[in-house]
Amino acid sequence: MIELKVRKTALRLDFTFFAAVAFFLMTDNTDFGIIALLSCAAHELAHLLAMKLCGAEITAVTLYGAGIKIKSDNAESLSAKRQSAIYSAGCIMNFALAAVLWDAEAHAAALINLFTGLFNLLPIGELDGARLLKAAVIRAFPAERVDTVMTIAAAASAVAAAAFVLLFGGVSFGMIAAVIYIGVLAVIGDQP
Repeated sequence: MIELKVRKTALRLDFTFFAAVAFFLMTDNTDFGIIALLSCAAHELAHLLAMKLCGAEITAVTLYGAGIKIKSDNAESLSAKRQSAIYSAGCIMNFALAAVLWDAEAHAAALINLFTGLFNLLPIGELDGARLLKAAVIRAFPAERVDTVMTIAAAASAVAAAAFVLLFGGVSFGMIAAVIYIGVLAVIGDQP
């Protein structure tokens, strides 16, 4: 792992990130890979901007094979509204880009951004949807029920997402990999 320090923030680059990007781009013979990477970059930049605007101190950004992990030591102590703004910023960015790109008749790029936003709203692992749902569940349920509700939500959404991917995406190596990724997120999360 390569680690750089940018002011007070550690930027960590894991070799699995480069391997995943290289594999993805080498096996993609369309512009899908580049557009997907730009969609993910816009998503994460929106999170970083929201964190900065909401007063969260960004202590580390880790790029690894399963995605990007942003760490903040004080984000959990922020108000529920600020946390929700931070967790939803990436998806909002993707939905806004999808609308702009659709209007510009860049339909493939619009659909990739729409999918990226919807995928990240799944209440699985460390995805934005899980963080948003957990914030709501903590306010609505007794503490001893939070983990149970989150587990049920993750399992149900993982099954629904896997069924959707297989039904509408067809059976291919990429689709099977997506289903496995969703399952792993639901079971163990996406910790680097």
